[in-house]
Amino acid sequence: MRTRSTLACTMLLAAIALSPRPAPGAEIAGMTTAATTMALGTPVAAPTRVLVAGVDVFRYERLETNDGGRLHLLFADRTALTLGPRSEVVLDEFVYDPVADTGAIVLGAARGVMRFVGGRLSKQGAATIVTPVAVIGIRGSAALISVDPATGATTVYHLNGEVTVHAKDVPEQRQRLLRSGSGVHVATSRTPPSAPFRVDPEDLGQLLNQLEGPAGAALAPTQLGDLAPAAGPPVVQAMAAGPATTGDTAEQAPAISEPVVLVGGEAQNTAAQQRAEEAVRAQVATDATPSPPTPPAAAPAPGPTPTSPPVATPAPEPAPPPVATPAPEPAPPPVATPA
Repeated sequence: MRTRSTLACTMLLAAIALSPRPAPGAEIAGMTTAATTMALGTPVAAPTRVLVAGVDVFRYERLETNDGGRLHLLFADRTALTLGPRSEVVLDEFVYDPVADTGAIVLGAARGVMRFVGGRLSKQGAATIVTPVAVIGIRGSAALISVDPATGATTVYHLNGEVTVHAKDVPEQRQRLLRSGSGVHVATSRTPPSAPFRVDPEDLGQLLNQLEGPAGAALAPTQLGDLAPAAGPPVVQAMAAGPATTGDTAEQAPAISEPVVLVGGEAQNTAAQQRAEEAVRAQVATDATPSPPTPPAAAPAPGPTPTSPPVATPAPEPAPPPVATPAPEPAPPPVATPA
């Protein structure tokens, strides 16, 4: 095993050293902040190259991962994108003016599983993800997206903010998601999205495991050792978990406002993503647990209505005793007159 790992390291380092650079003048869209073997990038008019942490990615570049690959990207507007194994995304459009705080981001998701955490552009509603069958509009939000590699069928899992989904050929029929833990499914480009449904905890766990690694391990900076292949994207039945509250009447989830900060080339936005995922898991668990029935209120026993006891009247205060009148003093004896 040690010889195999050493050989893999040697081959990967050689590939990195020989990786071609994109053509001069190519527009930088962002950079890779973490990767596991193997993630590849194909810029316009340049050969395919191995992606590791700290590598610039460019407008119109095609990003791919193999059976064991994972990739985390940070764009100039603080949008974060994580790709699971066997995923493919093209940076179809990325324009950002930091002074005016305007621009647009459009990603073409061909297959696999990805997590999108919106940055400055998504807060303006200028972030779009296009799959083979669906168009997903993201406004100040975070979402998980699963694209079937064979059919392009797309399932969108809402984590935060506001997400709108419509089929490519039916733009007038769309679903709007506002509640964490809900999702929609688009089967074909001519089929309107399903009604919103509650996310099944098992399906959510499979998706997150593909992004984080076996046993929920966090995506780490580039690893040169072997990585066991992860399970493929689950086939999600849109109505398997029952109907959910529609987006227009669902409660608004708080927005994720923590920026993604780079320290030594590593992504530090995992806390915000973990809080969003924990909130979804908690919401799903709450929705899956039936509430106990409320017992009926006990009826009062029949009988005469008790009367109030009479109010006691206080006894009158006793009259004060009469004041004694003093007896008159006796008259003095007469004075004797001398003869």
